[in-house]
Amino acid sequence: MPHLTDEEALKLIKQHEQCYVVWATDRNTIVAVHPLPVDAKPEDRIKALGEMKTDYSGPTKGRFLSPATTTLQTLKDEAQETEQIARRISIFRSWEHQPAEELIEVIFNADFTSPMDPRHGTNHLVERLYKVHGPFLTEENLDRLRSFSSSEPRCPEQNQGRRQLICYLAVLTNSPDVIREVWRNRDNNKQQFWSALSAFNDAVGDLQMDDPEILEFLIEMVSGGGMFGPRFEAMVTLGKIGPAAGKPAATAIRDRIYDSSRSVVDVRERVLKRIESNATDWKKCPVCFHGYLNKSDSIPRIVACPSCFGLGHTQR
Repeated sequence: MPHLTDEEALKLIKQHEQCYVVWATDRNTIVAVHPLPVDAKPEDRIKALGEMKTDYSGPTKGRFLSPATTTLQTLKDEAQETEQIARRISIFRSWEHQPAEELIEVIFNADFTSPMDPRHGTNHLVERLYKVHGPFLTEENLDRLRSFSSSEPRCPEQNQGRRQLICYLAVLTNSPDVIREVWRNRDNNKQQFWSALSAFNDAVGDLQMDDPEILEFLIEMVSGGGMFGPRFEAMVTLGKIGPAAGKPAATAIRDRIYDSSRSVVDVRERVLKRIESNATDWKKCPVCFHGYLNKSDSIPRIVACPSCFGLGHTQR
C-alpha cells in the first residue's frame, strides 16, 4: 500500500494553499495529500473533493489542512487520534462477537478499556443488547439488566445509558406504562429526558403507542424547525405506530419532510403508506427485529432494515 511519512506529507502540504489529507485509519498512515483550489467556487471545490482518489480501499479519515498552521506536530497529533480511533473500533469489533451475558457484565462493572469511556461504551452496548440481542435475551439476562436500570451505576457517565435501557426494557417486557411514566416525568429533568430521546422514540414506536399527548409531541417534532435527525426519527416512530398515528401525522410529514436524498424520500413514502392504510394490511417484518439489523463491516453498527425501511412491518 503506498503511503507517506509525516515528513513527506508535510513537504507536500507546504507546497499548496490548502490540502485535504487522507489517513488509513487501520494502518495509521497518510495515504494521500490532495491540493484544493482555494479561490474556486464552492461547487468546484465540492467537485474536486468528489474526484479525489487513493490506491487504498480500507477505512479512512480526512482533514482540511493549510500550510500556515500545519506542523510536524500537527500530523503527529492526528496520528495519535487515529490510533485511538483504531483502538475503539477494535473494541466495537470484539463486542460484536461476545455473548449477551458478557456484554451485560461489562456494563454492570463499568469494565471499559481505554480509550473507550463509560458513557459511550454503555450507550453502545445498551443499544446493541436491545436491537441485536433483544429477541434472544433470557429471563436471567433481563433480571440483570433490570438491576442495572434501577440502581446507581458505578460511573455517573453511565446514567444516560441507564435511562435508555429503561425505555428498551419496557419494550422487551411489553410494559408501555413504563414509557408513560417517563413521559409524565419529562419536565422534572428535561435534560435527562432529551438525552434519552432516541430510545424513548424507539420504545414508543416499537410498542406502537397511540397516546394522544405523545402523538402530538411526535407530530410537533416533525413540524418543528430543529435539526433534521430528530425530526426524521420522529417520522419513523409515527410510521411504526402506523394508522393509529392519524391524519395529522401524515399531513405534518407530507408538509415538512422533503429531501433530495432518495433514501429519505423512500422512507417518507413508506411511512405515509403505512399511516394511510389499514392495520390489517401489514405484518411484522420477517427479516428484522422492530426494523433493526446488525451490519458488520469496518465498524459494527445498527442499521434500518432495507426490507421494511426500519418500520418493522411489511405489507401483506
